Amino acid sequence: MDIAPNATPTGKPMPWLVTLGLILAVWLAPTSPAQAGTISLSTTVTASVAGQSLRVEVSLLNQGDEAARDLALSLTAAGKQIEAPGPTSLPPHQPWRTVLELPLLLTLPGSYPALVTVRFHDLNGYAFSSLAHGLFDLGSSAPSGVSAQGFPGRVIGDGKLRFELTNADQAPHAVNLRAIAPEELSLEQPPPRLELAPGGGRGLDLTARNLAALAGASYPVLLLLEYDHDGRHHSAVAVAPVRVEAPPDLVREAVPFLYALAGLLLAAMIGLQLRARRAPGSTA
Repeated sequence: MDIAPNATPTGKPMPWLVTLGLILAVWLAPTSPAQAGTISLSTTVTASVAGQSLRVEVSLLNQGDEAARDLALSLTAAGKQIEAPGPTSLPPHQPWRTVLELPLLLTLPGSYPALVTVRFHDLNGYAFSSLAHGLFDLGSSAPSGVSAQGFPGRVIGDGKLRFELTNADQAPHAVNLRAIAPEELSLEQPPPRLELAPGGGRGLDLTARNLAALAGASYPVLLLLEYDHDGRHHSAVAVAPVRVEAPPDLVREAVPFLYALAGLLLAAMIGLQLRARRAPGSTA
């Protein structure tokens, strides 16, 4: 008995049913996840004043299982910035150190922040960046009466990051604020200047948006706080750890319904085939 494939009761072929069925079968077929290495860069910054210069020791350690490539560093402190090359490759679990120096023209004693950005690539040439910071003292040190704290957050396309400021002094302070994110994220800036009452506090919610970060990556986002009081400069840095997550895959979430649709299409094709066998003019 010869049977025309996927024929209707009138004998006309229905290739669209076959095509749709094949598309669903291929799309729903399980696939093995792509294998990829990870780069987890730990950066330690130690800053100190040596004469009229700032001396910053930077230590890098790749805690992942893939080498970081084409590393480059930049140091920003006291209104100045310098660039420096890093290693061409940083294998897993192999430490690397360097010392960066820049001239200081500061006159007000106190504490100041130093920010280090590390840029690198993975095996596929994908660009990443990492932030780290340190504080250094010019003259004798004095604790800051204003502290800041960052809280863990997540970014799914975009997300809110929470920081809290606390003034433990008995005097009001007008603090200067600046938020810094890795290059893969864009970050809403806080008010440049904020008044804190004696013994008071403020909360800040800043929006971060994913520009080029891969899902599963984690980054530190920094809030820099600085102010002058009684002839001294004071600084504090808050760190909000941020994890980047993929947006929900609405199509994949519909997989159970698509399986049901595939089953209905299969049943429809079988039913049409059986009807085609019984239709007048079919051969056996």
